[in-house]
Amino acid sequence: MNIIIDAMGTEKGPGVIIDGINEIAEEINDCKIYLIGDSKLIDESLQLSGKTIIPKHEIIHTDNNITMHDSPTKVLANKMDSSIAVGINLAKDLDNSVFISMGNTGAIMAFSLKIFGRIKGILRPALGTIFPVGRHPLFLDFGATPDCKPEILYQFAIIGSEYMKSAMGIEDPVIGLLSIGSEEKKGSVLTQKTFKMISNDNSLNFYGNIEGNDLFEDKVDVIVCDGFVGNVILKFAEGIIDFIKKGLKEIADSSIISKAGMGLAKKGLKNYFKKLNYDEYGGALLLGVNGISIIGHGNSNAKAISSSVLYGKKLIEHDFINHVKKRIETRSSDEN
Repeated sequence: MNIIIDAMGTEKGPGVIIDGINEIAEEINDCKIYLIGDSKLIDESLQLSGKTIIPKHEIIHTDNNITMHDSPTKVLANKMDSSIAVGINLAKDLDNSVFISMGNTGAIMAFSLKIFGRIKGILRPALGTIFPVGRHPLFLDFGATPDCKPEILYQFAIIGSEYMKSAMGIEDPVIGLLSIGSEEKKGSVLTQKTFKMISNDNSLNFYGNIEGNDLFEDKVDVIVCDGFVGNVILKFAEGIIDFIKKGLKEIADSSIISKAGMGLAKKGLKNYFKKLNYDEYGGALLLGVNGISIIGHGNSNAKAISSSVLYGKKLIEHDFINHVKKRIETRSSDEN
């Protein structure tokens, strides 16, 4: 297996990637690690950390790298020699490979679509991530395709179901369609038409519509919505967690008694917030492309890096891409 990492994508530099890899060295000793980027900076980070990457690895130098401010359209024309483009090309050329970057999301999606291409039959890609509550459902889309048609959301349901089967070992994943009411006739024209399409596919275990408050309940394994709504919800969820943490700190600082009480509850609170921490679940997966691209936060820490690497390794082991291809091909055959 090949783990290909864009070493230039994090705000903290290559050092955090090296730390993340070393944290899980024993778990990935059967993988080869490729670090793509400025070899001088990568070597300096190795020296500063005082560690050597334990798994077998190779550094591939690139001079031209992509910033968070670069336009996806422009980088496609001008930065085919960037760490992102070189890394994705390598992932395409090598069997059993995953590409991981904490860099410019738009650029990663653009190069993934250009180099990997879409899986035959897929209309639009989706960004999928684990929603860190309840039974930890896959949440898609949250930004790749803001404007959707019913056919696209229907495909998201198929891809999401296949992901939970092949990568998470859930035999019959439950699909939920995000809407503003549980009834079939509630919601926009988009959700009403999508509801019918998913309902008519007997291969999908469709729960029906779910509402915003249902996101925190153990009702479904896959949550489907368009990228605009999904992005708003994910950003809100991240913000509310930080808001609650700040509120608890204010309570603790308000009096000696409150501080003592928070001190007694510290271990329990720490374990609770750990469940809500996106660092525990790795980056977001770009679903629908003919390869594995995982996109993480630019400010990812070593834990987020190691989680993303293990996440990618699992997807390779479960032959996720071929499972999706077979599922889409089967559906197309059934329609014909």
